[in-house]
Amino acid sequence: MSAFIVSDKTLNRIVTFVTTYKDEFGQDLKKELKKGFGTLEPQELGEVLMKLNNDSINQRYGKTPLPKYCFSRENCSIEQAVKHLHCLMYQSCEGDCYKRKEYKALKEITQSLESTICWRICDELNCEWDAL
Repeated sequence: MSAFIVSDKTLNRIVTFVTTYKDEFGQDLKKELKKGFGTLEPQELGEVLMKLNNDSINQRYGKTPLPKYCFSRENCSIEQAVKHLHCLMYQSCEGDCYKRKEYKALKEITQSLESTICWRICDELNCEWDAL
């Protein structure tokens, strides 16, 4: 499978979701975003993600120009955000890109969201915490 630059729509959905997300306890992703990307601003975050993706493509295929990115709010569900995050990570793991703090932050955020989805499913199914 060939690597590619993800669409602006995919990036917009990721950026919108991670910068506005709050779980049912009011927890957000601001700490992870600041630590991994150095910004909470949607435009800047999208540019960082685009650069990571582009750098990965460059390591596989050679120099390609960095596409311009312009943030536009695009909402999606938590499940769709996770799917988009996996797409972005897969398209951004060439060469040493998977070792970068930005990639590690994407992975941490994705795992956190996956855990939230899993807990919600368990609650919906009335799964037992401790079987007595």
